[in-house]
Amino acid sequence: MSFIFAEMPRAYASCMLGVAQVGLCLALCYTCDAIVSYFCCKVTSKIGRVIPITVVALIDIGNYIFLLFWIPTSSTTWLVYVIFAVFGCLDGVWNPQVNDIHGSHFPENQDMAFVVWNLWTLVGIAIQYGWSTSLCVNVKIYIQLGLLCFSLFCYSIAEYRITQEKNRANKEKGTYYVSF
Repeated sequence: MSFIFAEMPRAYASCMLGVAQVGLCLALCYTCDAIVSYFCCKVTSKIGRVIPITVVALIDIGNYIFLLFWIPTSSTTWLVYVIFAVFGCLDGVWNPQVNDIHGSHFPENQDMAFVVWNLWTLVGIAIQYGWSTSLCVNVKIYIQLGLLCFSLFCYSIAEYRITQEKNRANKEKGTYYVSF
């Protein structure tokens, strides 16, 4: 989220399209975010969150890899709008899923879970703005890829532990919980 909010407008929209188009790019991004978020909640209530997170993670990795190898030209400026729309769609899946994860993994302490989530979101935005002019864009993309892979690894461990815990709790009832 911090990459979209801090880096994308500076490195892609204002550079390639001009400062006047930054607002349009962000509006496109967050409109896609809102629409996908609505439909994502409908879908994940039926199929769970593991499949959407896996699919979006793969698309997100592909999107970052595309940004690493894309050489912008004057004839491909239209891709900036597509990139903003895709990042908005991806964020529209990530945000509800992260909220759901925090709500379901910490049912007794949801308030504190959301406070900690918001704290780390704001720390991420502050870091992104802090190094915005100090690091090259490709370095920041590699950092994003590393953080995404680390987060997926940690999510897998957390989901496995929650599944095991629920299975232990339901074992005496004879029912088992499967996360997907």
